[in-house]
Amino acid sequence: MVGTCRSIHDKLESEDKNNVTRLFDPEDGTVIAKPPRDEEGFWVGCPSIIYEQGCFYLYYRVRGKRRGSKGILAESSDGINFEQIKEFDKTDLGATSIEGASIRKCGELFELYISYQDKESRRWRIGVTSSPNFQNLNPSGLEQVFTGSSSHYHIKDPVIDENGFFAHSMSKHYLSSCAVEIEKTTEERIKNQGDQP
Repeated sequence: MVGTCRSIHDKLESEDKNNVTRLFDPEDGTVIAKPPRDEEGFWVGCPSIIYEQGCFYLYYRVRGKRRGSKGILAESSDGINFEQIKEFDKTDLGATSIEGASIRKCGELFELYISYQDKESRRWRIGVTSSPNFQNLNPSGLEQVFTGSSSHYHIKDPVIDENGFFAHSMSKHYLSSCAVEIEKTTEERIKNQGDQP
């Protein structure tokens, strides 16, 4: 992934001056995806990646001049050269912006949790799509996990792994409730879909 993020660069420079050891140098990285234009405001990022049975599965967000416009699903055998499997637009989600997402494998299912801003309510939401095959994940048919309709707090940018769930929000108590709901819906999804093609 590549993009210009002045605040991160400035933070790293500040840490160097304060004798804090960096964990990595972004300049040493390998670019695996580029923004559509080499202009201010255009970037790709918010990646989520998992490794399953010899294959890397990747999601990333494409930002245009005005917020997140597309989401990309890709796969790779070496973690560097990725083949794009699916591209979806914010209009496929009825959204004004697509934000971070999280991929995980749960039992026999691939799950993709996506956060976005709903066009009608203007509230942040998290939806999930699942399939036994990564290629068949369908972001335009999301099952709503969090709609924000019953809370004053926005919730977005999910990070989900085998240990639980995390998302950006203003309420820690609300997050703990979310984690329970995620596990319930996941169990139901596995039971209902199982090994279906």
